[in-house]
Amino acid sequence: MSHTNGQAIISISNLGKIYETPTSSVHAISDVSFDVEAGEFVSVLGPSGCGKSTLMMIAAGLRTKTSGAIQVNGRDVDGPMDDIGIVFQRDVLLDWANVIDNVMFSIEARKLPTKEYLPNAKRLLDSVGLADFYEARPYELSGGMRQRVSICRALVHDPQLLLMDEPFGALDALTREQMMLDLQSVWLQSKKTVLFITHSIQEAVFLSDRVIVMSPRPGTIDLDLRIDLPRPRSLHIMETPNFNAYMREIRETFEARGVITHV
Repeated sequence: MSHTNGQAIISISNLGKIYETPTSSVHAISDVSFDVEAGEFVSVLGPSGCGKSTLMMIAAGLRTKTSGAIQVNGRDVDGPMDDIGIVFQRDVLLDWANVIDNVMFSIEARKLPTKEYLPNAKRLLDSVGLADFYEARPYELSGGMRQRVSICRALVHDPQLLLMDEPFGALDALTREQMMLDLQSVWLQSKKTVLFITHSIQEAVFLSDRVIVMSPRPGTIDLDLRIDLPRPRSLHIMETPNFNAYMREIRETFEARGVITHV
């Protein structure tokens, strides 16, 4: 169950984005409206090119909207947001810096007191199994370990909101499953609000309180599905009838749009 308090951290209303090119206009998203409550884990799920990453970048203030409104913590998003954490599909770690310095880079960039946040950096790394890797360089780490460092870096300044853009997309299947468990554990401890972008139905159902299903471009909302499964969730929950019923409802939504077709 989610640990929400009914307060909207993200509020999106009739959001639209059009990219202008020299020869045409690309309508990325259209008339998107939903809220994300404090402490809620919401996944945005959709096919490639549906505008889900564009949606996250607008929420982060890294891209501008064309129409509609978006607020984070009651403030209009009109530029880069400071009190958020972002995790991308590529970990974007600094190769010349060790693990602890990569996590603390977020603190230095914000000109926050490093001594005050160093214990938090170590606590986060310990919580994802990296206690023995403070001094390691990124090239010495596996893909999953590098992404764990990215998650710690996004959380070290204690933001209320965490935005994640397909963070496990480049990982193998076994590593993805372990990362889902690790992320769930960190989220249950931190009570952060999470907006998670993915194209994996299984990943979305396993992690989320709600799954927002987007249509092919221009991306609109086809389904807003509440996931009522007990937490913490083990991988065995994927074998249960309730889990598979949620998977089936999402697949049927995609089938109705022709995203998934029967052979």
